Amino acid sequence: MMQGFWAAGAALLAMLAAGCQLSVGENTAAAEFDRQRAIDRFQIVETLPERAVIVADGRTVAVTPPEGACITEDAIDVSERSAFVLYTDCALVTGPDGAPLAAINAQDAPFAGLVTLSVSGEGRVALWRLSAFVETDEGQQLLARSRQGGSIAVVEQRRIGEMLFVLVENRDEQAMALLSRRFWRCFLELNGRMAVITVSGFRARPLADDALFAEVWRHAVALAEGNAQPVPPAPSDAAPAKPAPSVSIPDIGEVRTVGKARR
Repeated sequence: MMQGFWAAGAALLAMLAAGCQLSVGENTAAAEFDRQRAIDRFQIVETLPERAVIVADGRTVAVTPPEGACITEDAIDVSERSAFVLYTDCALVTGPDGAPLAAINAQDAPFAGLVTLSVSGEGRVALWRLSAFVETDEGQQLLARSRQGGSIAVVEQRRIGEMLFVLVENRDEQAMALLSRRFWRCFLELNGRMAVITVSGFRARPLADDALFAEVWRHAVALAEGNAQPVPPAPSDAAPAKPAPSVSIPDIGEVRTVGKARR
């Protein structure tokens, strides 16, 4: 029985975490083969800056960014296991008239970090199972944000309503050198499909744990509201944290895109 318990946790976490691992500069025949196999299970139905619609193994999931965050067509990817979204600050996205969708100013600077979402084909999973699994050695390896894994530690867990927040520390110096060692993952259900939001800072300008948590909370609330799901009361430390007015965001390379949206 315990063997089946861990197997279920491993399958879910591997599927979700894999979607949050960036593929930089990758454009191969294997990627195209994966895309063809994914067509029936994962589709990008619509992509607008303020909303995207994904079909995840027969269920429709709305991707709704919080205020200040936007989606671009080339920042959505599908594979045979998940759909992946890279969020962008609206100040970096231009509208049909060529003007930025939002202004950058000292009071509303871009979030100085990286936010991604992965939606799997898995149905509802008991959060207590996932919470127990991420404390195991195998679970911590699957929490890594690179395919090579690395030395991972779970620093903290928070269960808020039907959402599980996990603060992860990557102790491997070589893993994702641009990103800060600590990052939050939030596991939640969206219209019957499990999803994970990941929020990281940049190593050159790391953010405090509470600032990263405030950002992952904003995205979790926006997604729950966008899919007409209950939103739990905000914890006391989920207040928005303002980043520094002057933000330098390093180039993370090309994010592989294998799906085109239908408008």
